[in-house]
Amino acid sequence: MTTRKCFPGTRALSIKAVLAGGGFFHRLGLSETVLIFNQHLIFLGGIVGLIERMNELRRQFPEQHICVELDTPKVNTLLA
Repeated sequence: MTTRKCFPGTRALSIKAVLAGGGFFHRLGLSETVLIFNQHLIFLGGIVGLIERMNELRRQFPEQHICVELDTPKVNTLLA
């Protein structure tokens, strides 16, 4: 797996290299995924607030994946 980050001017070559090596992209641009980081949880009411709003977020962003950065694997089970 790789991210969209690459050296300036090498994006096309980087994409081909990752695909040739059997890799895949986490995302190619900012518009493909809704990323929720730990600092965003402050505005969502913590992990409990995020869980309560998850269905709303899925309706609001139906075409994007919603990814949450987690501090511990234990929280992951709450979001499943």
